[in-house]
Parts: sequence; C-alpha cells; structure tokens
Amino acid sequence: AEAEALAEADLSALTELSLSGFALSATGASALANCDQLRGLDRLQLPYCTFADGGFAALVSGTAFAGVEHLDLRGCELTDADLEALARSRAFPVLAHIELDDNAALTAKGARAL
Repeated sequence: AEAEALAEADLSALTELSLSGFALSATGASALANCDQLRGLDRLQLPYCTFADGGFAALVSGTAFAGVEHLDLRGCELTDADLEALARSRAFPVLAHIELDDNAALTAKGARAL
C-alpha cells in the first residue's frame, strides 16, 4: 500500500530513492517500477526490502528505472533466480553498480548471470 501511494506522489525531481526495509509485493513493486515520475532516478536503494508474491520479478519488469546506474539490494533475501531475472531484464540498461551484500542464498551461479 505504501509503494502504491508513493508512486502517486509528485516525484519527478528525484534522482535518488531509498526505501529501506519495505515489504514489496508484486503490486507495490510494479507500481514503483512503472511510475513515470521516477524516470529521473540514477540511484535506487532498496536495502533489506523483501519481495513477496513475484515482487522482484515485477521490479525488474518495469520501465521507470532506465536511468538507474546504482542499485542497492543489500539484505533483500535474493536468490540466484532473482539475479538471473535481473540479468535478462531490460529495466536497468545503464546499471553500473549493484550492491548485493547480506543475501545469503546467492551463489556463484547468480553472480555469473550478471
């Protein structure tokens, strides 16, 4: 609910967004990832967020993060399959830096996907 409300606010001047510790469902993640007002972001920080019910897939399927160069996903309980989805995604075409610390389930397989 919070992510949907955030996506409805005037955020067009933002270049950085930090949502630490949020629980993002597919609906919330999709609302953010497709929010036209977030197209100016160059830094997206989602440390210790959890993604339920397809939330991460929705995040990496959106169109709003094309300018994001720095993505912080520390402690998000990501899996190798999540990183594979990110690697296949076109949502972050200029991504230059990604933080993945504290994702205990990640292995070399996920890293190779990137």
